[in-house]
Amino acid sequence: MNLFLAKRGAILLAVFLAFACVASADTVYDVSGTFLPSSASNPFHGLLNGGTFNGTFSVTLPITSGEDRITTFNINLVNSSGTVLVNLTPSNAEGFLEIIGDCSLSSTENGSCDVFDFGTASGGANLQLDTPLDFTGGQVIPGFPSNTSGVYGSWAWPEGGTADDVDSLVASGTIDPAVPESGTLVLMGMGLLAGLWIKRKRILAQ
Repeated sequence: MNLFLAKRGAILLAVFLAFACVASADTVYDVSGTFLPSSASNPFHGLLNGGTFNGTFSVTLPITSGEDRITTFNINLVNSSGTVLVNLTPSNAEGFLEIIGDCSLSSTENGSCDVFDFGTASGGANLQLDTPLDFTGGQVIPGFPSNTSGVYGSWAWPEGGTADDVDSLVASGTIDPAVPESGTLVLMGMGLLAGLWIKRKRILAQ
């Protein structure tokens, strides 16, 4: 009897943990991309030129109106030599997702877009990623060094200063749902099997 109760308790715990994982409010997203290198056609000379960015954050997509805070994130800004110049986390920065009406959609076209913004409170470092409206994952809108309106799309800076000296424009980037860790998949599988076992026991008891 005690063994039966112990097994049943373990199964119920597995079901609870599995459903807790599935029911998590936010989805974890992987974010990565590159910055435009320095060149004659690029008027921005930031320390991140030719570098990369990478990391994760958790959020519910798509945003439908207004502004949402992103409270879980860990993003690296890396220079062309592979050195992490800034690590943006909730301990030193704030994260927001909002709908902006004046975004650069191409070198000549502006319009509304969803914006992911991660920046330190002092303004010393920032990463802004523009995406299409109702974004749920995929390619970000890159930076446009020749935009005629002065709105340049996705960009970042690792430290304060004048825009031309510190800004780096994003050449390409993606935001996609992260693949669940193997431990989470195992837990979900255990929960599913446990649920099927309980259902079978109920059928046999009828």
